[in-house]
Amino acid sequence: MASSDSALQEPPTKVERYEDGSLKREEWLVDGKEHRVGGRGVVNYYANGIASWTQWSLFGTPHRLEGPAHEGRWADGSIDTQSWQVDGLLQRVDGPAYTEYNADGSVKREAWFWRGRPMSNEQIHAPEFGVARSNTEALDLLVGLPLDDLSPEHPTVVLALQLFPNG
Repeated sequence: MASSDSALQEPPTKVERYEDGSLKREEWLVDGKEHRVGGRGVVNYYANGIASWTQWSLFGTPHRLEGPAHEGRWADGSIDTQSWQVDGLLQRVDGPAYTEYNADGSVKREAWFWRGRPMSNEQIHAPEFGVARSNTEALDLLVGLPLDDLSPEHPTVVLALQLFPNG
């Protein structure tokens, strides 16, 4: 079993329940911070059992490369909001980094971001901008940058060390 598979089997560190005993909130914590590799670090539930809000986090920072780091859902389970974040910054190149939906599933508003800065779709895909085609490719580009400025606790460094423990 891969390490991310075993991480997904770990029980939450903290669980809150409604008066009837149904799940209200689950958290996976390391040193008091939301943290889980390969899975959601926080899940809030409606009383009906549907996840109302989920977040993927590394050491308390919203972070996910291959999907939204945050999802909010309506009580019927349909998506309310999604935000794609890398190291806590809104970022996505293959779609909007933030999307808000109406209850009928239509898009209410969306916004494009790169490293936390608002941009247009055209700006992100301009040839001179030179961005990656995906957040995974963006991580590959980061590996080529001088990482000496990043602390050992920085989510990108932590993730890189977990993915490539032997360098």
